[in-house]
Order: sequence, then structure tokens, then C-alpha cells
Amino acid sequence: AEKCNFDFEMDVEKYPRYEPTKDVIDYFKADDTKTIIHKLSHAKLKQKLNIYRKNNLVKVTPAIEQQYIDRLNYELQVIEDKKMLDYFLVVWELIRFCKDNNIETGPGRGSAAGSLLSWCLDITKIDSLRFGLYFERFLNPERKATPDIDIDFESGTDEQTLNFLYEKYGRERVLPVVTFGTFNEKGCLKDVTKALGFDAGFSSDVFAVTKEMPKAAKWDITLEEWIKTWPDNPDCSETVRNWLRNPVNEEIIKLTLRMQGQVRNLGTHAAGIVITPGPVWESMPVNISKGQVVSGYQESGNAKDLSSLGILKLDRLKLETLNVIKDALRLIKERHGEEMFHRIKEAVDYVDLTDENLYIELRMGNNQGVFQFESEGMNALIKGIKVEKFEELVAANALYRPGPMGIGAHEEFIKNKFNPKSRVYAHKILAPLLEDTNGVLIFQEQLMFIANKIGGMSLGEGDNLRKAMDG
Repeated sequence: AEKCNFDFEMDVEKYPRYEPTKDVIDYFKADDTKTIIHKLSHAKLKQKLNIYRKNNLVKVTPAIEQQYIDRLNYELQVIEDKKMLDYFLVVWELIRFCKDNNIETGPGRGSAAGSLLSWCLDITKIDSLRFGLYFERFLNPERKATPDIDIDFESGTDEQTLNFLYEKYGRERVLPVVTFGTFNEKGCLKDVTKALGFDAGFSSDVFAVTKEMPKAAKWDITLEEWIKTWPDNPDCSETVRNWLRNPVNEEIIKLTLRMQGQVRNLGTHAAGIVITPGPVWESMPVNISKGQVVSGYQESGNAKDLSSLGILKLDRLKLETLNVIKDALRLIKERHGEEMFHRIKEAVDYVDLTDENLYIELRMGNNQGVFQFESEGMNALIKGIKVEKFEELVAANALYRPGPMGIGAHEEFIKNKFNPKSRVYAHKILAPLLEDTNGVLIFQEQLMFIANKIGGMSLGEGDNLRKAMDG
């Protein structure tokens, strides 16, 4: 180990470089990333706005069209400054491969939905300008950490997409992301006891100890504090009290406290991969997990992770709902022909969100197979809200989480919808900012907007505030 040496180059971008294929170079008459992405995104934007006009989904006036162009140009400039243009085209090319090979991808999730460029490149199917999503939630000039992009793929296509990336960039540049399993409180005590070779009778007392330990989600003290204080608790059994206080077990307890939280085993991230500009070992160390080479760092959100090395992770998430939609479209094509298939496919991609029948069906409880809306709890919330428009569906999705439900935000939302006079604001300036959510602060974008309007912060600074509040 002492002969090994690796100089970690921190906070220097090591994003994958886009390598255009001949058809792309011929079409755009260029081979540099900046020219290609500018021409491609503006052409796609024009195409999408024409679909809006054709289907009368959004009234696109010259002034509104200019808003889209200005927003796209702003995003392109920020993304160029962050040296992420190549990354976007790498992802676009993967989406393009999926389209060419009949692999369904999702509409988008996470902060990438706030990027108009993502929509223009078909990385997402969400028009951030139409739905009031802020690009700064995804990326902004003040933000130091760069985000990765999460994409949903239909199940069963992992091998195809991974092989495409292998062929394009080489196996030495495309690697699954490692995960580290650690010694938790209960498992650590058992492992130490087993490693020290104690007999089965002794181990049974250890199992009694771990059985009385709090569940992982309920730890509010350290393991060391629990070991010291639990014997004085009236709920502590005689067996466990004797074991914890027996001097013979001091070595086991000492080793357990030392080992707790240390890495126990390596695994492979279910969706995450990294693509590096050169051989991966030039950018970071690697590990071996079950005979497979994986990244040496994981994406954990702390100082020692992939992002600190300037490496971005691409998440290829699996979503069965996409398989269901694809099968439904296939059956329509088989039974009703190409013309009907293309009409329905466009209707799926550009669904009319003002169609009241959508909300009638959901209020009736016909939510089976609707991603994130098919649970009984969500069904009850939709009925309670009496959902009538798309914005209320979005709110329901944000409200149906442990945090908001725990403080009764969903009940406040319902009460304020049917009794607007019950809305209470900490400051009158908040009224127009929270009007669309019945006076309840629901979305992170709202927090950014409040910081902007009341605190005088830029949206980028508001996002930094949001991140600090997230902890």
C-alpha cells in the first residue's frame, strides 16, 4: 500500500467530452460542441413551439417566443461557463440512441426538469418555462456544485444502453458507481462477536442485546451512549443488563465502537455510472466489486465524493410504467394502424392538461398504473383536494411525503382551498407568492422566489439558501 501514490486533483472538471458522429457533423456543418448544441437546441425549440401552435396547447405569440429564446440563450451561457455543454450532448446522444432503438425514456425528474435546454434536447419532456420551473434550481452562476441528470428508462434495457456507452467511449471510460456498505450498530456487534470466535451460547446473549437496540430510523443517541445508559432503563432485560456490564465484554464493545460506521463491503449503484474524458484511473482510483471494476468514490453529498473530483454521475433509472405505456402504444399500432399510433403518441408527449376528464377519472379513484399516484394514500389525498387542475396534481405529489404530511401541510392546503379566508401569511408580500398553493409553502422553487422578492437575493443565492436549509 505504501508503494501506491495518487495525486487527487480536486475541484477540476473532468466531464466527458462529446464526440460527434459523422452524420451530426455533416448535418450541422460543424464538429465543435458549442456550435452543435446552439444549432440543435434552437432548431428543436422552434419545432416544439410549432407543435404548441398546431395543437393549441400554448398560445405562442412573438413576445412569448422571444421569452423562450432568451431563456435558452441564458441557460446555454451558464452551462458553457460551467463547462457542461459536452455533458449535455453526451446525454442527448444517449437519448437519441434510445429513440432510434425503440427504448422508452421518462419525462424527466429532479432539478434537471428546470432546464429549458433539457427539454429542447429531449432529455426531459417538461417545458420549464410553461410550468414556472427555475433553471437556477438546477444550475446557477453562484452554485459551486454541479448537478447530475437522472433519466428514467424502461426496464430491461440496461444492457443495451450500457453497451452503447461502452462502444462509444470504451470500457476504460464508462464505469458503474461504487456503493459502500458500512457496519451499522446491530450488525457491527454481531460481526465483531463472530470474528472473535465466541460460541453459539455466548452469541445468543449478543442477539438479545441487538434485539433491544433502537431501530435504525429511531437512533437519537450514539451507540456508546446507548451502551452506557440502557442498563439503567427499566425496559432493559436482566440478560442484556448483565452482558453490557460484564467486564469480559469490554473488548467486544471497544472494537464494536471502533468498527461502527467503517466500510464493511463494496456494492454497485443500481443506476449510477460515470463517463470520464480519458481512462478512469487517470481521474480517480477504482475498486473491484464482485469481479467488476467500479469507481473508487461514490456520490454521497459530502466532501469526499465524485463531485469533489469534478466527475458527474449519470443515473439510468428503471421504470416499469414506461414499459406499460410502450406496450399500450404497440397494441394501438397493431390494432388501429400507423396514423392512429402517431396521433396517440403525440397526445401522450403533449397531453392536454386542461382536459377535465383527466381529473374526473382521478377523483373517481381510477389511478391504477399512474406513476406516483396509484397508492391508496395518494388516492385519498386527491379526493380530499378534489383535484381540478394540473397544478393541484403537482402540489399533491409534493405534499404526499413524510415531512409535509407530518406537519399537516396537506390538511392546510385542503382547508385553504375551500375556505380562502383561513389563509394566514407571515407577511403580506407572501400572499401573491403562495396564492397558487393555497397559502402553503410547498415547493423549493417557492422558497427561492421568496428569498428573491423579500431577501433581495438572486435566484442563484436563493438556491444556495434552499440547499443550506435542506441540510
